[in-house]
Amino acid sequence: MTEQTRALGDLADRFARREWAPAALEADRWPFADFPRLVYERAAALGLLTPLAPEAYGGPGLGFEDLAVILRHTARVDASAAVMILVQTLVRAALLEFGSEALSRTWVPWANETPFSFLAWPLYDDPEDPPETLTVRSRGDGFVLSGVARSLAGGIEDGGNRTGAAVIGVHEHGAGLFWVDESQAGVRWGDPVIGLGLRACPVRDAYFSAAAVPADRVLIRPGGLKNLAQWLDPFRLMAAYTALGVLEGAYWTARDYARRRRQGGRTIIQYDMIRGKLARMAAWIDLAGSALSNAAAAMEAGRPGDSASFLSLQTLVGAETARLTGEAVQVLGGVGYCHDFGQEKRMRDARRLESLFGGASGRWITLADRCLGRGDEGGEPVASTGGEC
Repeated sequence: MTEQTRALGDLADRFARREWAPAALEADRWPFADFPRLVYERAAALGLLTPLAPEAYGGPGLGFEDLAVILRHTARVDASAAVMILVQTLVRAALLEFGSEALSRTWVPWANETPFSFLAWPLYDDPEDPPETLTVRSRGDGFVLSGVARSLAGGIEDGGNRTGAAVIGVHEHGAGLFWVDESQAGVRWGDPVIGLGLRACPVRDAYFSAAAVPADRVLIRPGGLKNLAQWLDPFRLMAAYTALGVLEGAYWTARDYARRRRQGGRTIIQYDMIRGKLARMAAWIDLAGSALSNAAAAMEAGRPGDSASFLSLQTLVGAETARLTGEAVQVLGGVGYCHDFGQEKRMRDARRLESLFGGASGRWITLADRCLGRGDEGGEPVASTGGEC
């Protein structure tokens, strides 16, 4: 880790404690509470909201290792804020990678924007097994979209800001990726979808009624979505870093509570059952932290590894975080399930994190396909069911 990345980590940690932490529990009530827009604008001003944006677009021009540090520190106090950072970074990176210069110039810049544009991404869709709820047909050089794009995460219309979204649609030649915005004819944005966790990372459905998408808003043409699946691999690693941050926050909260809480004439951290739970969390944090750091360093050095390694890290770290945050709640006893302590929020958020880029059950099937090949002994392809766990 470079000195610049360490300094960025210190900045992200201070910002998380002073800004994200005080707003986290109230923001978790969204849309029945105000969205913490001002906190996001202050994060953007410090380069913490879209760190991968190039300097030519007003961004800090940082790398994935820097993004990982920001996500980890933020997720320790609020996973919703971390996932919002991940989404806003991902959407802008996708526009730069797959969009036209004009489209990128319109939506990527964030510096001095008032208000900031929150963009949406199909965060819970698996690009290798996309849903077929949004259909696409050709019209001239462009396409026409009909149906519904579900669970678009990160976009919010608040304070008069613009919002846009990337959506996955299925054509007779395969799935593609398309760009739409809030003013597009034939598009209606649904009400907020309230999920189990990550509630302050807004989710909405978008309904399409023969909505025309011109050629300059086609990010990936139908049949080319495999390119997106491979391109997303580094962001899977970022999802794993976010899960690790959630687990660290849960562990520290449980450990500090166990040191203070007295029962039977001694602090509960002296009981073997409690010590065992805390030890399992600490061991997994050390193991996952080392694996993720090695993967991030290799990626920054131009040795990214194969897609299966990113899938493995996201799936395993996510699953263990979901399990161990449940144990962290149990350390606090009954109060662990009270919203005011924040521990049950981490447990809910961890469960939701497992669904990023497709459900965990579908990822296991995809991982098997990549590691073992897509055929059985007879050479026939293995069907993938996908779906959300």
